[in-house]
Amino acid sequence: MRCPLSPANERRVLCVFPAYTPSFGTFSHAFRLMGRVRAFMPPQGLLLIAAYLPASWPVRFIDENVAPAKAADFAWADVVMVSGMHIQAPQINDIAARAKTAGKVTVLGGASVSGAPELYPEFDYLHIGEMVTPPTGSLPASTTASRRLRRSSVSRPASACRSAIFRCRPMTSSGSIVT
Repeated sequence: MRCPLSPANERRVLCVFPAYTPSFGTFSHAFRLMGRVRAFMPPQGLLLIAAYLPASWPVRFIDENVAPAKAADFAWADVVMVSGMHIQAPQINDIAARAKTAGKVTVLGGASVSGAPELYPEFDYLHIGEMVTPPTGSLPASTTASRRLRRSSVSRPASACRSAIFRCRPMTSSGSIVT
């Protein structure tokens, strides 16, 4: 399902999936047995986000298990989106540093940030939780057009919190937010 909104402005979106740290759990020891295989799991979360973005927005997708994002990729983008797990935390923060060096807005979602948002203070936006989309046609038009995200906070001093934290709230089929 594509985003139903037709934005007036185009945004160039760079989706970067961080490389896994070689470990037994990533099966990196077995890649040489399988020819050209360089990663064991497709980055489904970022692929879903890329597919949901407005059709008019150009998207580049880079899996750093295959090849690292280049400076030219960061220069091209308006925003850099990242997702990953705890084992990828150093690589996630490295991507944020490269994006910030290029002066780009950064967005992080996924399992690691949902479990430990305090690990990622350099990101501009953190998406905490799952992407929730209610069934098509089940919401009044005014609810569908409005943002269904609620700001929340993390247990740390406000002075240390440089990121805007968003948490998706589940919605009922009538469009009300589950509390």
